[in-house]
Amino acid sequence: MEAIYIFTCLALFLSLLLLPKLFKTKTDKNKKKHLPPSPPNSLPILGHLHLIKKPLHQSLAQLSARHGQILLCRFGIRPVLVVSSASFAEECFTTNDLSFANRPKFPSTRLSTYNHTSLGSAPYGPHWRDMRRIATIEVLSGHRLSFFSDVRADEARALAHRLFLDTTQEDFTRVELRSRLFGLAMNVMMKMMVGKRYYGEESGDGEARRFRELVEESFTLAGASNVGDFLPSVVGWFTRRRVQSRMTHIHNYRDKFMQALVEERRRKIMKEEQEKEAGEFAEEDQRNHKTMIDAILSLQRTHPEQYDDSFIKSLVTTLLSAGTDTSSNTIEWAMSLLLNNPEKLEKVREEVDEKVEKGRLLDESDLAKLPYLHCVINETLRLYPVGPLLVPHESLEECKVGGYHIPSGTMLLVNAYAIQRDPTIWPEPTKFLPERFLGNNKVEGGKMLPFGMGRRRCPALLLSFFLIAKLLIDNKKKKTQNLPPSPPDSRFILGHLHLLKKPLHQSLARLSARHGPILLLHFGIRRVLVVSSASLADECLTTNDLSFASRPKFPSTRLSTYNHSGIGSAPYGPQWRDMRRIATIEILSGHRLAFFSDVRAAEVRTLTRRLFHDCTDDQDFTRVELRSRLFGLAMNVMMKMMAGKRYYGEESDDGEAQRFREIVQEGFTLAGVSNIGDFLPSVLGWFARRRVQSRLAKIHSYRDKFMQALVEEHRRKIKKEEEEKEAGNLAEEDQRNHKTMIDALLSLQRTHPQYDDRFIKSLVTTLLTAGTDTSSNTIEWAMSLLLNNPEKLGKVKEEIDEKVEHGRLLNESDLDKLPYLHCVINETLRLYPVGPLLAPHESLEECQVGGYNIPSRTMLLVNAYVIQRDPTIWPEPTKFLPERFLENNKVEGGKMLPFGMGRRRCPGEGLAMREVGLVLGTLLQCFEWRRIGTEEVEMKEGSGLTMPRANPLEALCRPREAMFSTLAQL
Repeated sequence: MEAIYIFTCLALFLSLLLLPKLFKTKTDKNKKKHLPPSPPNSLPILGHLHLIKKPLHQSLAQLSARHGQILLCRFGIRPVLVVSSASFAEECFTTNDLSFANRPKFPSTRLSTYNHTSLGSAPYGPHWRDMRRIATIEVLSGHRLSFFSDVRADEARALAHRLFLDTTQEDFTRVELRSRLFGLAMNVMMKMMVGKRYYGEESGDGEARRFRELVEESFTLAGASNVGDFLPSVVGWFTRRRVQSRMTHIHNYRDKFMQALVEERRRKIMKEEQEKEAGEFAEEDQRNHKTMIDAILSLQRTHPEQYDDSFIKSLVTTLLSAGTDTSSNTIEWAMSLLLNNPEKLEKVREEVDEKVEKGRLLDESDLAKLPYLHCVINETLRLYPVGPLLVPHESLEECKVGGYHIPSGTMLLVNAYAIQRDPTIWPEPTKFLPERFLGNNKVEGGKMLPFGMGRRRCPALLLSFFLIAKLLIDNKKKKTQNLPPSPPDSRFILGHLHLLKKPLHQSLARLSARHGPILLLHFGIRRVLVVSSASLADECLTTNDLSFASRPKFPSTRLSTYNHSGIGSAPYGPQWRDMRRIATIEILSGHRLAFFSDVRAAEVRTLTRRLFHDCTDDQDFTRVELRSRLFGLAMNVMMKMMAGKRYYGEESDDGEAQRFREIVQEGFTLAGVSNIGDFLPSVLGWFARRRVQSRLAKIHSYRDKFMQALVEEHRRKIKKEEEEKEAGNLAEEDQRNHKTMIDALLSLQRTHPQYDDRFIKSLVTTLLTAGTDTSSNTIEWAMSLLLNNPEKLGKVKEEIDEKVEHGRLLNESDLDKLPYLHCVINETLRLYPVGPLLAPHESLEECQVGGYNIPSRTMLLVNAYVIQRDPTIWPEPTKFLPERFLENNKVEGGKMLPFGMGRRRCPGEGLAMREVGLVLGTLLQCFEWRRIGTEEVEMKEGSGLTMPRANPLEALCRPREAMFSTLAQL
């Protein structure tokens, strides 16, 4: 390490020693030649760099005003010709167009430009000419742009629609335009190139988020000053090294992302060709190379070496860099100028109203009829060109400009900003006067250079103009942020996290009582909308159901949810809809639940028999603990339905059952652990999560292997039975007929391979997590409430005795005849919902709730606990009054939310209500129940996602005399 340091210092010293001599030699050679004037005060090594300030175009304009419109500066070791005159610019790009057709190479851009082979950075030659031809003909020609007109129209409509929804009916609304315009420009470009959109609505998946992060980091680095590009190699390396690692990282990240897009398009083209050959692809469905990448992949087949994947990625990267913020910035400047000149704004509107029929949006075919709009755009580009300094050129050879000798290898900077504000060309140059372009929209010579000039002129001129003109007309309304109220005392990084205590629903209830039923909090870096009102919950999950249809992604749950692909955690989209459909139809439909009614009945009989045996023979009450029994029953029901196995209770002490119980116990323990790291910035979050991260990884691996073994076991059984059936060795009554849920999913897998083993394991894990302790907790709370309200307990018993024949156990077909039992269950769910806070939702898009604007990607927490105890909805809200549900079992709106609401409502509601009703009804039918002692059962809530009791319920029970003989026969 020390040797490297000494060597570096020595190299630096030699550079400093020799450079003045080298420069002197060059200067002596050029003294004989008539060079352009040069500013004084040039320093060794730095040259004129010390005279340069930001922004560069204004700094160079000041130098030109002082020393002349053509200057030869020195940026470190690079000679730089600075031109600030229209006539000199025209001479550079007409007379000397070929001489200045090259690009300088900067060390800092070597990676991002694929070793200087991209369209914008490649040196002049056959490779660049070929790339330019492909970009012009195959990608950016008038024909191709017309082909993609629907893409631009769709994105413009989406922006106009979003602005319309975000504005109030009565008054003006304040809006921020930059992010919307940039997102639109990115979506247009990416839809044209790869058929995808990554900003705005339905763009909350991992791929979109990665793309946005990539873009943000790329633009940040692109704007970083790289003085090292102009210094001698060793010195330059020292100055560049601060950002070099970031540049390498972002290039590798971007390259992998782009390669994945190319591979995806390649697979799609291949698949469609196969379908076409097989006659399965309708003529009207043929894609006809709908994306730019498809067009180049088609070329790649005939010229594989010439148009390789690096060529494609390079072209895509260049178009993204050059064709997005340039357009959005121009629109933003144009809107700014029009707002400061309302008479010009009105003139554009009048032209549009006159030339475009009422009742429809402007489209690209209208643009030719709107000359004043063209003038507004041109005047905006004159005052605020997207490239105030044209992209640097470099002289391939010696040439002459303005009578001066220009050496080869000289970098050329044309100051378009100075030229386009030159008072000798433009009267009142700083004023916004679109009318100056009315007589002649085309300005001759080098007077207007927004897209460059000559053979390196920007090839995307037509696309940029289409986009700018279309969006400029569609942007008319403004909006305020108008966010919901937020509690004070938000802290740096933590936000409002320091205000929260356990249990979370009660902590949020106190905040809502103090600050209102709708709050916008910050849990670290996450925005969180907290809703504690039935009307607001109804608005979120009905009016804005689609907007809030997604789920937030938490780093701590990535493994357990199979990378957020489970039915409870997947973002809204085709995959989730497909999984929901499978769960609803194939597993949790009324038909499938009826098919498994014997499973539930058998487990209830087992629980009843166990309780009966545990009671003493002297007909006295026996003390029993219910939580473990109820949880074991719920687990057995679910596992018998899914895999045909039971892992709790009698005959469940083998190694497999023991492993399963250990997995379940550890899984539920970790699920209840607070993960503050999910809300903190990435590095801090990792530190906060690392305590439990290894446990999470271990339990996921353990559970995944266990589930995979179950799937494989069922696959083998199905195969064996099919073989026996073919051999005639399987009796009709013994055929399994897909008796388990896993069997049903494996049957689907054969015809739809997308339902792979991971899909099955994810669904099984979700059902186990969501469909077990939720039911057992509800029964435990119901028993607690009934023990504290013996008159209600007696009323349920009377109903059961009246409606169910003596001498048999209650079954599921009896439940419809027991309305008061239903009321008891509903009242229990009202007072002690299994999800006191509904599973978090996340907004896919901006929307309005309660008149407030809710930004996209805001996490929604609906406090069902507060809503279901709201005294304005529920008289005597803390009292256990099942009778309140007698007249109407269904409560309208967002007043009762035990299973959620909207399209993310729990699909297991039918199973839960059957199971809870059957178990609770049977316990009350078969046994007499009393509290232990004279005091009421403690109703303290514990912590956890499903709000269990703080302590397991213990009670006294004995068999009812009328049921004794029935129980003895179990």
